[in-house]
Amino acid sequence: MIPYASGEKKGTIAVTLTAIDPGAKEDLAKFGDKAKNLTPFCLRVQIENLSGTDLSYTSVSLRGLGADGKGTGVIITGETAKCESGSAPKAFSTAGAEYETCVLSAAPDGSKVAAPAYDRGDGCEKSPVIWES
Repeated sequence: MIPYASGEKKGTIAVTLTAIDPGAKEDLAKFGDKAKNLTPFCLRVQIENLSGTDLSYTSVSLRGLGADGKGTGVIITGETAKCESGSAPKAFSTAGAEYETCVLSAAPDGSKVAAPAYDRGDGCEKSPVIWES
């Protein structure tokens, strides 16, 4: 159970990590020179609405962590053809509603994203939720 808050929308969600898939460097071509020394990773997750509050059209932000449990030093947003992110559907307003999405992350070449962290919502800013891969 994770507290979720974004703007006026608040509730409780469950986030299940289903995969951390490394991508090809070419997947980041649209990001230009800023991404030339980076390897993309796709954080695939399933999100469930536990509270039953209206969380339609919200999105979950995850941060990639390296093998040492620390941030990769890379901030990247957006999506690639192999990692299409999406917000919650309109029907994500009842307990048990679910959707799947992908969050793009990256690491410097030669490193990897070993786990995601969630650091939004009540109490998570100072004590992030971290998944084991």
